[in-house]
This record gives sequence, structure tokens and C-alpha cells, in this order.
Amino acid sequence: MSNVEIECRRRTFWCAYTLDVHLSVVLGRPQLFHDDDIDTEYPADVEDERLGESRSATSSTPFGFSTMLAPLAHIRFVSLEFLFIQFSNFSVLLAL
Repeated sequence: MSNVEIECRRRTFWCAYTLDVHLSVVLGRPQLFHDDDIDTEYPADVEDERLGESRSATSSTPFGFSTMLAPLAHIRFVSLEFLFIQFSNFSVLLAL
């Protein structure tokens, strides 16, 4: 598989994961993706134009930051946010 295909699959997976977490919180339903089952790496902080290059290639805009920086931060935040919500709900149950 090429670097481009691997990276596109990672980005697609993490988009689906983020959507799953948001919908589970908003609708009050369980997540489809279980964090313990996920072993997919986060997407690379690389611009789309440089996906075909080696994995170690980094990219940035003229301002010094990659446009993938915000989506990566959001993915990591969503992962932590859901864990916090689960822990909070567990703490409430223990208090009962």
C-alpha cells in the first residue's frame, strides 16, 4: 500500500471515530468504536501535497503550521473528552 493510501485510510478512520464520539454524546447512545480496540495511528501532520513523500517528511504552510494541526488536536481532544465523560458518569454512579 502506498503512503498516500495509508494516510487517507487513517484520516478517514479518525473522522469516523470523531463523528461517532460526538453523536454518542449528543444522542446519549453508546459508541460504536471502543477505545480499547483501536490501534490505528493518528494521521500524520503532513500537507496533502506531500503525502506521497516519506513518512518522516513534515510540511508547513508559509505561517509555519500544517493545516493538519487543528484536526489532529481535535481528534486527541475528542478521545480525552469521551474518557472524561465516561469517568464522570462512573463517579456519579459510585456516589449513589
